[in-house]
Amino acid sequence: MFDVESNWTVRSVGSIEVNDIKSYYSDITAGDLDADGVDEIIISYSPTLTALTQPITVRAYSAAGDLLAGTTVDSIRGVEVAAGDLDFDGAAEIVVGEGAFREQNNFNSSVRVFEYDAVKSELADTGVNFNAFDGQQVYGVRVATGLLVSE
Repeated sequence: MFDVESNWTVRSVGSIEVNDIKSYYSDITAGDLDADGVDEIIISYSPTLTALTQPITVRAYSAAGDLLAGTTVDSIRGVEVAAGDLDFDGAAEIVVGEGAFREQNNFNSSVRVFEYDAVKSELADTGVNFNAFDGQQVYGVRVATGLLVSE
């Protein structure tokens, strides 16, 4: 939950304590990252409000609130997160999109895909990385997943 009066401090998300991380741009989603039939919680947050590129944290938590894995991606404002089983292996991948609120003249619509590696306890980059609106002047991209074809 976000408390505007305390400068957008993330206090807790359900049963997940995130230790009063100050966040200026956050996103949250859920998806079954380990194919056990229970969704994990994925959050992203930006620690500062700046006009410079900074590492943005993406973390995955179990439904019980245990930190499973995390990674960072470079952005100015933050990143959007979504989760879905993109390769039909039973486990959801995490789709990360360059935050939708960008500084003027800094155009980016980068989309990256990560997968949870339970053995290494990490979010591994799948190598899927592209600009959603290549060559266009846009201020970020929002991401979502869905089943677009029948199995």
